[in-house]
Order: sequence, then structure tokens, then C-alpha cells
Amino acid sequence: MKRQAIALCLALALLLAPAVPAYADALGERVDEWSAQLPAGATLSGSSYWTGDDLRTEYLLTLAPGAAAVPVAVSADPLRAQQHLTEAAAALEAQGRHVLGGVNGGFYTVATGEPVGFAAAGGRLLHDDEGLQAVGFRADGSVIFGSPAISMKLRTETEEWTVGAWNRAIATAFSAYTPDCAKTIAVPEHGLCVFLRVEELPGLSVETKCTILEIREGDGSPVAVPEGTVMLTLPPNDAETACTLPDAFAADAEMTLEITCAPGWEDVESGVGILYPLLENGAVLPKLTASAAPRTAIGQRADGTLLLYALDGRRSGYSVGGGLTDVAERLRELGCVTAGALDGGGSTILAAFLPGDAGLRTFNSPSDGKPRKVANYILLTVPAEPTGQATQLSMEPLHLNCVSGAAVPLTVRAADDAGFGAALPDNLTFTVTDGLGAVVGGQYHAAGAGEGTITVSAPGMRGVSIPVRVTESPAELQVYGEKYGKRVETLTLEPGYEVDLTVRAFDRHIPLSTNDLCYTWELDPEVGTVDETGHLIPGEVAVTGLLRVTAGETAVEIPITVTTGLPFRDVPKSYGNFDAIRYVYEHRIFIGTGDDTFEPETVMNRGMLVTVLWRMEGEPAASQPVAFEDVALDAWYADAVAWAAENGVVNGYGDGRFGPTDDLTREQILTILHRWAGLPAVPEGEDVPQYPDESLVSDWALEAMRWATGARVSVWDERSGPFPPPDVPMTRAAVADVLTRYDTLVRANLVNSSEADGN
Repeated sequence: MKRQAIALCLALALLLAPAVPAYADALGERVDEWSAQLPAGATLSGSSYWTGDDLRTEYLLTLAPGAAAVPVAVSADPLRAQQHLTEAAAALEAQGRHVLGGVNGGFYTVATGEPVGFAAAGGRLLHDDEGLQAVGFRADGSVIFGSPAISMKLRTETEEWTVGAWNRAIATAFSAYTPDCAKTIAVPEHGLCVFLRVEELPGLSVETKCTILEIREGDGSPVAVPEGTVMLTLPPNDAETACTLPDAFAADAEMTLEITCAPGWEDVESGVGILYPLLENGAVLPKLTASAAPRTAIGQRADGTLLLYALDGRRSGYSVGGGLTDVAERLRELGCVTAGALDGGGSTILAAFLPGDAGLRTFNSPSDGKPRKVANYILLTVPAEPTGQATQLSMEPLHLNCVSGAAVPLTVRAADDAGFGAALPDNLTFTVTDGLGAVVGGQYHAAGAGEGTITVSAPGMRGVSIPVRVTESPAELQVYGEKYGKRVETLTLEPGYEVDLTVRAFDRHIPLSTNDLCYTWELDPEVGTVDETGHLIPGEVAVTGLLRVTAGETAVEIPITVTTGLPFRDVPKSYGNFDAIRYVYEHRIFIGTGDDTFEPETVMNRGMLVTVLWRMEGEPAASQPVAFEDVALDAWYADAVAWAAENGVVNGYGDGRFGPTDDLTREQILTILHRWAGLPAVPEGEDVPQYPDESLVSDWALEAMRWATGARVSVWDERSGPFPPPDVPMTRAAVADVLTRYDTLVRANLVNSSEADGN
């Protein structure tokens, strides 16, 4: 009756199982998908989904019913020694089993490496099921889901005793340990150890004869289990007293160890535990967690197709993961009628061996940043050795999403029937869907817009196609700095600081293959220049403008600010008196003639000069308002003129006029500066510069010119000849240079001398 009920359930499941839909929505809107054929009936595929807020990315290994490849569970050796997937695969390869791919196995205790629930490998029971569900694999590749219902007894002809746990500790009965478990077993002080010699280490359904070799009381030290033995342990009665064994337990006593399992599990060769069943008869089980995390799962369709599933998580912008409910719904969408969760989180890994590749490769992105060692794995294997005879081609990338104009290198490999690498033929032929570009020199050059395929073929070999999608106008463009890889939304540069920029493009929320030449780069001319590769050279002046990057009808604009330390567009960093202008601006000796202009070549006039000196004096207030008829009371220089006239710094012309807009020559300006400085004496000494031709200087300015030259307030410069002529009007830039020199050389020395004298 029980077998009839099972058959009826399977028949109903076949009738009711949903067809695999072309569009899935359990994880969101599908935005990308691809697949690659592996040997021996296995397939690798991947998809990405948009949740409305972020992405989810899944990977899937599918094994067709009746395929040459078979699933195998591999545990660490010993059981509690965690291992990487590549180590587990290497162990099978050493046995002549070629590994096509796999995922991590069941849950385990991270601290000890002990699996949670069932574990079997190589036909041997490694860990009992603890009353949990499991998945088992037979030698012919068939799969069983459910409860193994492992039961263990030790008996004589007249008595029997329950063995409550296999390779784990239990407080209420015997615990059995084999050499498979660990190098040593922790036995508490006063706990009892019974060593049994067994004819064979048992599988899931067996009776084996055993003989008691030794009975020992634990002293708290770790105990090793010798090969060919099973160690039974009993915990102590209390902190001071060991348990009392039945009378039948004595040295050389013979017993029978009996292990039984649920029907259908007798010939299971390997398997792992399932802590959380997900689907039963095509229905999602209740009370599954909804918290988002990386997930691994295993499922089976009614026709026997096996699915190994990985959903990445904890990485916003790539995959946020999902809850067990999400995974259950997704596996149901994929046509599974039975499914269970494997270990997730940082343990989630899915690897595959692509035809012609050098070895297994991890396809998902483990959330720890690297693959984690775990307790066990489920691997797809086929008995095979390399033949060297090329029968098939593979090509990477496995799928392409491109911006029109992108150039993407293609890698083509040849392999034998089992996927082992073989010599690549020379006569490869590439075909690209019309309008989407071409393959030249091993590179795919994307063009146009649309979806299609790239195919590679060779005579007498199985070719391969990969999906390609090309867009001319991506949904989003983002600019990044190539050197540091940081996203650029605004950019502030100094003259001389060149940068290389690059663009990342997105469409349907996924990144696109691209290069800098796919875009039109435009920069406001006053900001600087940018070439077709995104190499930006800022100009010499302070300015703000826009960088615009365009692909088709999509554009992104980046505000660019060139800073020189000055806000002035007309004072480039390379300007001869740049440092002096920056000094007078930073010390509020000068301000610009506008918000972003300084007018460095404008001739200094009387109104400007007295305002500058007034600022250097600290903007003191005059006792009387300005009294010159050509100086309005609300003029920007009125307060400065009133102060200058009151203190004899600059006088008017005597006819009621001040002449605020009258230009000033060098000797006039230096005379005013000399007077304002308190008529300091001319410096003396052999190293003091002398004005070369005093015949050119007006008598009233001679003392001031001698002082300015000796104090190095007035110096030679290339633009005005070998020495500045005294009667040449001075520009604002030249006055800035003079006042900077005065403030940093003369005035600073006076302050320092005064402080040194204690004044």
C-alpha cells in the first residue's frame, strides 16, 4: 500500500507540475539570462532580476534525466575537517571521476565542522540524520529526497541496546564514532569508551559482526579511533562517576551492529542533510524564512531533472539575495516538485568546468569575498579521462550586453567529449546576427542595436553560440576616475593636474561591456580639453563648466571646477605675477574688479591705490567725510580717499579735485608707498641693489626709488625690460607684486624686529 501511495503521488505530481515558464517573477523582473552546455547532459545557466529596488543574480547547474553524469556528495576526510570545493573535486578526479560542476552541501557547525543531519560518502554512513530530511544519490545517478530514518542497534542473541548517534555526541544513549569522524574525539572525564573491532564500516542498511577490544574510562584527553574499529561512548553519571555498562560488555565479547534506514535509502551511496525542505509535491512549504541572504538549494523535476541552485546576496548593485520562500517559489517556477535548502550565507558557491577550461571555476560571488571551506559538497561527475580528440568548441564571455562601438575579446577553446582541453583548430568561423557587428581578429566589435547571437564553428566539431544584446542609448551612464575607480559626480582640478576618466554604462539595471571610444566627450572650452578616450586637461584659470558624455540619446553631465586658489578667470596659473596676486587676494589687500575678474593688466589709478593702502592699514575710519568734488560720498573708494587725504598719504590736486581715475606711474606709486610706510631710510650695504640710472627718476621720487630698489620692493622683471622705468604706468598685477614684497620683506621684518626688542 505504501508503494502504491508513493506511485500515485508521483503520477499526480507529473500531471500537476507546472511547465517551466519563459518569464519568471518570483525573484523580480528578469533582465538578463544565459546558458552554456556542459558535457554528459549537464547545463550551466544564469539569470539576473530587478526587484524594483536592486538586483538578484542566480546560477544553476541542471542535469538531465538519464544523463551520463551523476551527482555525488563528497564530505571532508575526516568528516569534521572542512575543505574547499576544489579539494573535494580533486579527490574525485583522483578516482577517475571528472567533475563538471557543483555546489556546497548541507548546513554544518562552523566551530567544529560537524554536519547538521545526514552525511554519507562512498557507500559509508558518516553522520546520522538527527531526524532531519536529506537528499541521497545512488550509483546510477538517481536521487531520493526525504527522511533516511537511520536507526542503529548493538545486540547479542538475547539483548540489544540503542546507538543514539553516529559520529556525534548524544547524552541519552551510546554515541558511535568511526575513524571517518575526526583525528581525535573529545571524551569527558569519567566517560566510558568501548572499542569494537568491526568486519566492515557500515553503510545505511547493514548487519556487521563486531568484537569488544577494550573498555576504557575517559580521563578528559582526546581519544583517537583506530582504523577498523567503532568507538562507543557513554557520558558519565555525574562529575565524579562513570556510567555502568551492561554485563554483556566485556573484553572479547561478540556482538552485532545493525543499521537500518527508510525504504529506498538502502542503496544510497552518498548524501547530505536538508535542514529546511522547500517544496513537497510541487507545493511551497510553510514557515520558511523571508530574510534576504545568499542561498543554495537542490531541487528535482517530476521527470527526474536535477537542479543545483545558487542565489548570490549581500552585494547591493549585483545581488541582494532572497529568503527561503523566494528560493522555493523560484524552484517551483523552474518546474521542481521537490526541493530543499542547502547551506547558504558565506557558504554559497557554485562552480563549473567549462569545456576546454583548465579546471573548475567559481561562477557566483561568495559573500565573504572568497570561497569558504565547508563540510560537504554535491558534485556532478562523469567517469572520463582526456582523449586529446577535439569534438566541441566553447566560447567566452558566456553572454554579452554591450554598448554599440564596444570591442570585446573572445576566448575560444576546444575540448573532447568529456570537456577536457584539446588542440584548437585554425579554421574557426564566426557568425554574428545581422546588424549587430562583426568578429575581427578575435574581438567582437558591437554595432547597431538589438538582440542576437555570436556563433563560432569549425568543420567536424560542435559549435557554440552565445547571446548578445547591443544598445546605442544605455539607460544610465556613470563617470569614474580610472586611477582610483571612484565614481565622479563633480570634479575639482588644479591647472596641470590631468585626469583619465572612463564610463560605466547600464541598461535594464545591469552593466554593459563598453570602452571610452563608445562615447562622445565634450568639455566647455574655457574649462580645458578632453580627448576621445576621456583624458581631461584642465585650463590655467579658475572656472566652472560642464563635461558632457553622450551615447546615442543618453548623456551625463559632470560639473568641472578648475581652481587656482583664485576665483579670477583672467589670472591663469601660469601668469607671471600669479603668486603675488594670490597673496594680496588671500590677505584682502586687493579684491577683484568683479566676482571672477581681477584685470591684472589694467593700470593702477589713484582710487585703487589708496583703497589698497587703506585695507593694509586695517580700513580705519576718517574723522571727516571725503571733501573732493570728484569723489562721490557713495563711491567704493570714498572712505579710503578720506583717510588718505586726512593722513597725508595722497593729496588732492589743490583745485578741489582728487583724480581718483588718474593713472599712476611706478615712481608715483613707490613715492606714495614710501610716504605711507613712514619714509624709511634707504638700506645700506654692499649687497643692496642700486637703481641703475637715477637720471631717469624725478627729483621728488628719487629717495623713494632708492628705498624701493634697496629693499627689493621694486625689482627687475622680463616684461618691462632690464629694470622697470620710473615713468611707466603700473598695472594692478605689478602693484600686487610690489605690495606683496613690501608686506613679506619690509613690513614682516619690522614686526619681527619690534618683537625681538620687546616693543
